[in-house]
Amino acid sequence: MRTNEQKLRQLILYILENYNNSNLTVTKLQKILYYCDFNYYHKHGNSISGFTYYKNHFGPTIKALPRIIKALEDEGFIKVVKRQNYYGTSQINFSILKRPENPDQQFNDSEKLVVDEVNRSYVGLSPSEISTLSHTDPPYIIAENQSEIEYDNVSYRDDGAPEENEVNVEAQTYFEEAKFDQLFSNL
Repeated sequence: MRTNEQKLRQLILYILENYNNSNLTVTKLQKILYYCDFNYYHKHGNSISGFTYYKNHFGPTIKALPRIIKALEDEGFIKVVKRQNYYGTSQINFSILKRPENPDQQFNDSEKLVVDEVNRSYVGLSPSEISTLSHTDPPYIIAENQSEIEYDNVSYRDDGAPEENEVNVEAQTYFEEAKFDQLFSNL
């Protein structure tokens, strides 16, 4: 898979501009990026950024992310804000200083849909909550510690949909018991 650093930079800026809050730390940003890339891969067969994620005890991470964040800060797009969290440990949050040019044109419609779905789903989670959740994702579980997390392993996710040949018993019972003449009598 080919990495696209410009796309990753735009993805970071998009997330910061649209979903930034006090819970968005470096840890949480790593997990949001992971879910954006892996969810998109699950639906479309390729990732948004093409970056490799690695398994470590913090969860899925992009090794190049600190360098990319530093570059965005040096270029005046973001400000890295170091502070202490509720528990007194250091925490890094972000302020966006400059909007990217044409932010809506950086992603195609399907990419934007997945990014927005991921962010809306996880915006209220704390960094530790999303980190814990990422540790339960099959691609992460399958990977060896300190090794690459394989995109193809999204096929092991249970997406809640019945298998193609699996019978939905509730639906089958409904249609077997239904009196179709009565169902369509008002038409």
